[in-house]
Amino acid sequence: MVCFLALVLESALQRKIKEKGLDLEYTYLLRDLAQLKAVELNIDEEKYLCRTELVGNTYEAFKVLDIRPPMQIAPLGRKAKLKDDNLTLF
Repeated sequence: MVCFLALVLESALQRKIKEKGLDLEYTYLLRDLAQLKAVELNIDEEKYLCRTELVGNTYEAFKVLDIRPPMQIAPLGRKAKLKDDNLTLF
């Protein structure tokens, strides 16, 4: 099932690249995308997801699919506390 989904996504990306008329070598684009990594960080009991820099044409892959690239550092989950009988997220 995963292989089929990967094939569908790969085909969609190739089609979008052609539709937009971009001059991107698909093999190199996949290599650039493979370098995109994320790691979970724990700082002062807070969790964050930190991604690597967008290299090569990685940004173009997101752009052609009309997807905003992930933030470089994003908080994971939020702590909740009660304040004056109201739930406050921070």
